[in-house]
Amino acid sequence: MVKCSVIIVSFGQFEYLKAAIDALKASPPPFAYEIIVVDNHSSEDVQEFLNEYFHDIRVIRSPANHGFGWANNRGAAAAEGEYLLFLNSDAEVVGPALEAMVNFMDKDGRVGVLGPLLLNTDGSFQLSSGNKISLGAECYQKALAPRVEKWRYALRRGKPFARETSWVSGACLLTRRDLFAKEPPFDENMFLYFEDHELCLRVRAMGKKVVYYGGARVRHHGGRSGAGLPGTMLEYRRSQLYLYQKYLSRWQTFLLRRYLSCKFSHRRRHAGSEKERQAAADVLELLKEKN
Repeated sequence: MVKCSVIIVSFGQFEYLKAAIDALKASPPPFAYEIIVVDNHSSEDVQEFLNEYFHDIRVIRSPANHGFGWANNRGAAAAEGEYLLFLNSDAEVVGPALEAMVNFMDKDGRVGVLGPLLLNTDGSFQLSSGNKISLGAECYQKALAPRVEKWRYALRRGKPFARETSWVSGACLLTRRDLFAKEPPFDENMFLYFEDHELCLRVRAMGKKVVYYGGARVRHHGGRSGAGLPGTMLEYRRSQLYLYQKYLSRWQTFLLRRYLSCKFSHRRRHAGSEKERQAAADVLELLKEKN
């Protein structure tokens, strides 16, 4: 019986994908696991690439790029494991991280989502958890959290920790497959960004805990899995607005829209290139759409 299904969405950048799989195979867990790669319509043939190195990877090809959440849901639907590990193609487990994460959840059935300690390429701390989405939480996350959490990490460096949080990064997120028997893990209305926040909100609504766990480490190269994907700024703001409209009050959504309108009007006027000017204009057009 498969204990854990590792689902990796691929969109080009195959050298990172190989490194992610190599890291998993370098420290295999003592239980049965599977690796499922969902290719989001890369320009190259991921199956041909993987066949050069591995012969036990299940590959699902998408006929088009329908988004990160959509692709992960296809992997989850094909998975056989008790647990689902959603792993970015630019993320590499460090040592027995997969085993440590599954063992932690085995011991506490109240945990619905577990996120490991993420590290940058150079081994430094990477912020990967936070408070429930809100205007205040976003301001804290951008302005103060990187410094505060880095300081907390320095104080407990080398010591495993586990604490309940509101969300953990989708770069590496472990959850239970049975939580999603009636609906898929990811909201497919979000093409890219904030899918992890939304998933964690639903899991918490089920009465389960979301835990940030320092007993497992994963190196995340940051943004490489989506490198080359056009319109990322627009999709970020589209998903952000959708999340606010779905979960937060109308006044918070209104304030977010006003803030974004001012920010991108200024950015369009002072853009240093036509590409930046057009990106700002695209966001302003998005803000004109009806809720």
